[in-house]
Amino acid sequence: MGEAPEKPSQPLDLTVAGIDRVKDALRVKKKEQANRRQAILKVADEYRVLVDQVQLVDLSDFDRSVVTNVEALGQSLNLIELISTRVADLIQLKADREQAKKTLLDQIHVLWDRLNVSPNVQGDVLDACRGISADALRHAEDELTRLQHLKRTKLGELLLDVRRQIAALWSSLEVDATAAASSFPAMQVPVVDATEELLALHESELKRLDAKATARRALLKYIEKREEIIGERSQYEASLHDPDRLIGRVATARLLREEKLQAKIKHDLPKWTKLLLDKLPAWEQEYCTPFVLRGERYLDTIARVDADYIKQKELDRMEKDRLKREKKAAATDDKLGVSTPKLKLAKGPSPPPLTKRMSCPNQMTTAVPPSHHNAVALARDSSKSKLANPETY
Repeated sequence: MGEAPEKPSQPLDLTVAGIDRVKDALRVKKKEQANRRQAILKVADEYRVLVDQVQLVDLSDFDRSVVTNVEALGQSLNLIELISTRVADLIQLKADREQAKKTLLDQIHVLWDRLNVSPNVQGDVLDACRGISADALRHAEDELTRLQHLKRTKLGELLLDVRRQIAALWSSLEVDATAAASSFPAMQVPVVDATEELLALHESELKRLDAKATARRALLKYIEKREEIIGERSQYEASLHDPDRLIGRVATARLLREEKLQAKIKHDLPKWTKLLLDKLPAWEQEYCTPFVLRGERYLDTIARVDADYIKQKELDRMEKDRLKREKKAAATDDKLGVSTPKLKLAKGPSPPPLTKRMSCPNQMTTAVPPSHHNAVALARDSSKSKLANPETY
C-alpha cells in the first residue's frame, strides 16, 4: 500500500480580513498567557508565605523553584494545579500546628499558675515558642514535660494550695461546713495520700466553685442596686416627717431630688426585684443550692423585707387615721365648748388659770385667788365702814 497523498497546503490569506483574524487570535493567546502568568504568580506568592510561616526546611527541588523562581517552571495548567495542591497541604499543616500549640500553651499556663513560675521564665519560654515552626512546637512540648515532672514532685503542696482556694470559695459562697464536707468528701483525704488523680479531682471542684462564685458576683451587683434603693426609700420616708424640709433657699433643689428619688423608687426598685426573682431561682437550679446572703436565703429576704414594709405602711396609715380622728374630735369639742381631757405629760403643780382683764379684754392675766377672812382684813373693813357712815356712831 502506498502512502496517503499529502493534503495540499492552504494558501495564505493575505487579505485585510485574514490579517485581522490572525491579529485577533494572537491577542487572545497573549491575554490567556498573561492571565495564566498572573495566576501562577499569585498562587506561588501564597505558597511562599505559608512556607515562611511554617518554616519548612526540607524543601524539594520543585518547592525550592516555586519559592525562588516560579517563572522558570513555565506556564502550564498542570503547574497551577501542583502549586495549589501544595498550598492546600500547607494550610492544613498550619491549622494543625496552631491547634497543637494552643493546646500545649493552655496546659502550660495552668501549670505556671499552679507552680508559681516566675514571669521571667515564662517570657523566655514564650519567646522560644514564637511562631508555628517545628522547633516552636518542640520547645512547648519540652516545657510541658518539665512542668508535669515538677508537678509530680510537689503534689502535697499543690493539694494544700487548691484546698485553701476551695475553702475560701466556700466561705464567699456562705456554704455550711457540714454541707461542704458532704458535697466534696475528697477534701478529707490525707495529704500524704495525694495522687495526680486526687489533685485533678480537687482542681475540677475548684473550677466548678469558681464558676459558681463568678455567677454569684453578677447577682450580688443586682442585689446591691436593689438594697441601695431600699435604703434611700427609708431615708426619704423618714424625712417626710420634717415639715420644714422644703423651707429655705435649698427647698427647690431638695424638691427636685425628692421627685427623682420617687421615680427611682417607683420604677427601678420593681425592676431590680423582678430581675432577681427571675435570676435567683435559675442560679439555684443550676448549682443545686440556695442562694444565701448574710445567713439567709435571699429569696426569703426579699419576701420578708417586702412583707415588713407593707406591714409598716399599714401601721403608719392606722396611726395617721387615729391622729386625724383625735384632731377632728378636738375641733368638734372646741365648737361645743366642751373641754377635751388631755393626759398630763409630767407631774407638778398646775399653772394658775388665766382670765381676761376688764380694762384690756384681749390681754390675759393670772386670776386673782379668792380672799381669805382673817383679823387684819376684818379690822380694815370695819374702819372703812365708820368713815363712810359717821352718824351711826
